[in-house]
Amino acid sequence: MKTVWTSLRTAGRSSFKNGIIQASFIIDFDGTLKAKETFFMYPAHKEIDEAAVHAMGFTPEQLKSFPLPMNAFKSIMDFLERFIDPMDREDKFVIGGYNCLRSDIGFLRTFWYDNNNRFFHSYFQNGAIDLIAVSKWLQLTKVIKPELLDDKLETLAKYLGIPVPDKRDANIDVTLIRDCNIEMETLR
Repeated sequence: MKTVWTSLRTAGRSSFKNGIIQASFIIDFDGTLKAKETFFMYPAHKEIDEAAVHAMGFTPEQLKSFPLPMNAFKSIMDFLERFIDPMDREDKFVIGGYNCLRSDIGFLRTFWYDNNNRFFHSYFQNGAIDLIAVSKWLQLTKVIKPELLDDKLETLAKYLGIPVPDKRDANIDVTLIRDCNIEMETLR
């Protein structure tokens, strides 16, 4: 299975009002790491929640130095197309992430539309591997005991014995997400 593990940092919580600032991807074919890439962009023509930007450690001036979304989009498309053929109906990525069903996929889909590309599903299958849902299922079936204290990625990673850096961004989180998936596959 071709999986693209994702982690995003955004200019707010709304996939329609706010844009992506940092997008990190890991390409994984059946558990084999193929590539990892991070893209930054200035969310032009979108609302920017200054508290969200400040929490990421960026200044407004730094944001303005990032590529425009259309340029980042082209780079992301070039990156993804190294591994799949969007014209081949059978050659698609499964998106993997942490809380990606409620967040990342919406931002990515809006990003595709904002860049006048209506072919999101030429790149990605329906559905996703959302580790927050997988961890809930593992808790429900008592594979993860005791239940985790919260739904944070860092809590799951620490439970699985994965070191978590104090300072994190999408690039670090996408690695944590993939590492959590690898560890979760070994749980019985």
